[in-house]
Amino acid sequence: MRVLVTGGSGHLGHGVCRAFHEQGFTVRVLLHRSKLKGLGFDPETEWGDITQPDSIIRAMDGVDAVVHLAGLVPPWTEQKPELARRVNVGGTRALLKVIKERGGHIPFVFASSAVVFGVCPDVTECLHPDRNPCHPTTVYAEAKVRSEELIRESGVDYVILRLTSIPYLRVSLSEMRTQGFLIPLKNRLEFCHHDDAMVAIVNAVTRFDKVKGRTLMIGGGPSQQMHYEDLLHTVLGTFGLPLPPQARFAEEPFPLHWYNTTESQDLLAYQNKTLDDYSTDLAKQMPAPMVFLMRHFIGPVFGRLIVRLI
Repeated sequence: MRVLVTGGSGHLGHGVCRAFHEQGFTVRVLLHRSKLKGLGFDPETEWGDITQPDSIIRAMDGVDAVVHLAGLVPPWTEQKPELARRVNVGGTRALLKVIKERGGHIPFVFASSAVVFGVCPDVTECLHPDRNPCHPTTVYAEAKVRSEELIRESGVDYVILRLTSIPYLRVSLSEMRTQGFLIPLKNRLEFCHHDDAMVAIVNAVTRFDKVKGRTLMIGGGPSQQMHYEDLLHTVLGTFGLPLPPQARFAEEPFPLHWYNTTESQDLLAYQNKTLDDYSTDLAKQMPAPMVFLMRHFIGPVFGRLIVRLI
């Protein structure tokens, strides 16, 4: 079975390609610029532009399923809104058009985002697509909402997965400086391990008959519902570092919350890992002696200075 993955060079896409390959799929990627590296296998590669029909037509040849991950992400969506709309919404529209012309009856999995709900500081229940409306507050979220609308209107067979917070193993210092302080420490969020998100996406294809036409929340489940400070405490604590000063963090609520994932877990069976597993994975990115030094010497002595320099 051949699956086309758009956005295969992104943080999530890279792992999704590998996960499909491990499940025996033939993986094809539509790439715009850089070649995929470090996968452990060579995917079929079609070079092109997600907004151009000719590129999509070539990439779709002989494909049995499509996983659509391509798109700009913050902060670039907010810095270049017109480009974001052209790529994120226009790319989805172009892809749907080609799939529709080919009958529209292959699995189409769209990675949306939990931020479409907007800011919900006064909501006490876990958010659910069927009960809580969308109130997008950013260009990125608006593009996701519009893409969802296009998908539902298109007539193709689809499943929409609204992904919650998925930290990756490699975060640059510049990303931490520009994105890490946008969320208030007491803001609710639901952690989801990147491996679990990949399982959910692969299972959305293999179990498509069960999820077709649905919009599902993808998150870590009740045990992974926490506040932002809990996530940071575990991540920084992996290396013996304290939290940065509270004054560094935003005060305005951020569009993350807790979610009802009962239905998605029943259908996709993907919730296997926790924030503690992520911490273990994170530590493995650094030589064990260095982790020991960070936890027992550098962190306790210089930790407060280090986090002030972030």
